[in-house]
Amino acid sequence: MASEIAGGPARLRENTWNRARRFLSELDEAVERALRERLAGIGGHSVERKKFSIAVHYRQVARDDVGKLRPVLDKTLTEHPGLRLGHGKKVFEIRPDIDWDKGEAVLWLLRRLGPEQPGPAPLYVGDDITDEDAFHVLAGARPVHRRAGTYEVAPDRGGLRG
Repeated sequence: MASEIAGGPARLRENTWNRARRFLSELDEAVERALRERLAGIGGHSVERKKFSIAVHYRQVARDDVGKLRPVLDKTLTEHPGLRLGHGKKVFEIRPDIDWDKGEAVLWLLRRLGPEQPGPAPLYVGDDITDEDAFHVLAGARPVHRRAGTYEVAPDRGGLRG
């Protein structure tokens, strides 16, 4: 199972996995290079290459310069129409425009692990807007999940308090 997660979600998501892989060279060769060049004059940002996305962090960008980021990202997306823009806490993320996110990954794992079997409930911890998809699919399905600094506990479980 671990190889299926690392190598893509097997048959359930084979088409999504293959579609995402087609963007790897585009992200490597064109998008990352363009972002690094176009954002070079904006201090405090960082460009982080991930497997299937590129994150542009702006936590340390001067307030007056934050507005300069979006036009660069929009131009880059116009040049690469198969990509979309995501948002997080002081981060933009460019990734393939496919139906796959952390919520879909959690659902796939739960199906794969057999959610109806007795045993410990999964615990998902995240602190970013990109984690909201996972929190959404877990809401009501499991007794405990953590959301951006606060704990939510099913009424019949007690326990954690934020």
